Amino acid sequence: MKVRELMTPDPVCCTPDTPLALVAQLMEENGWNGLPIVDSLENRALVGMITRRELGEHSHDPALDGDTPGGEVMTTDVPFCSPDDDVETVEETMEVCQVQRVPVVDEAGRCIGVVSRADVSVGGAMTS
Repeated sequence: MKVRELMTPDPVCCTPDTPLALVAQLMEENGWNGLPIVDSLENRALVGMITRRELGEHSHDPALDGDTPGGEVMTTDVPFCSPDDDVETVEETMEVCQVQRVPVVDEAGRCIGVVSRADVSVGGAMTS
């Protein structure tokens, strides 16, 4: 099975300039624990990822508040996959990198989807 069959297409994304308060709100509204960070909402080139864990780790930093840009706390070394990757490949990536979500990028590096550990679990059960 290929990633494209399981991924959530056209995911909610933020830019490095998106305030942390809005990042948290978008996570809550969409029921996600992490959001891809893209260079712009038009271009959608993947530049990072921000998770609830990162928001929590920085919530006690007095220098940061809800207006702080997400780019200040995002992770830039983000594992990603292609829509044509096998599900087993992305599952291995999740295990090795210890992540719950992996952005899916096209040939131009644009974020076109997200695949989660839950997606992989459901997909694996469907093929068993």
